[in-house]
Amino acid sequence: MAQTQTSPAVKASTYNPKAFQRDFVALAVQNPKKAANMAGDWRMRLENALIEAETATEMALQLATIGGSNLAFSTLSGWLSAKKEHIEAQWKNPDPNGDATQKKAADYYGANPTADASKTSPFKEGKIKDPTKMVGIPVSLWLVGGTGLLAWFGRNTDQGVMARGLATGALTNMTGELGQNAGRKMFQKKDKKNGNGNS
Repeated sequence: MAQTQTSPAVKASTYNPKAFQRDFVALAVQNPKKAANMAGDWRMRLENALIEAETATEMALQLATIGGSNLAFSTLSGWLSAKKEHIEAQWKNPDPNGDATQKKAADYYGANPTADASKTSPFKEGKIKDPTKMVGIPVSLWLVGGTGLLAWFGRNTDQGVMARGLATGALTNMTGELGQNAGRKMFQKKDKKNGNGNS
């Protein structure tokens, strides 16, 4: 036996424009003060409802901007960090027939045979550009500065919400990066203290 699916009852509108106009006109004639108070109360309720709706929309837009920008900035930071680690790994494996970093390392260690690979840096001795920095300043700090300026100049505009979201996303990315680096160093220090020497 087939079951019939019942749909929820749709609530009928209780607002009747003609009846409302008739009753309100009658009230305004009988008691103008009460009608004015009632109209003022409804106006205030409407304004409050509009403000709440606007605030909710603004909050949703800002959260979406913060989340999206943080994802984009942290993806960029992760890619640049992985590139830096790759360069460092290649520097420790000099090969005159390898990639550009390995060739530079081979040249450096060839000229400095007593150099300790664990104490040299491709970004210092090898004069290779650190991908996580621009003009010696971390890229994540550039992002905070750039988006912070956007937020400052856009503070009194309609786009201010998005600009603040971008700046917040950049700031949370940078502080997250700092926290990760601090945690990594703490672990490496503890690991070294325990005699594992894995730093």
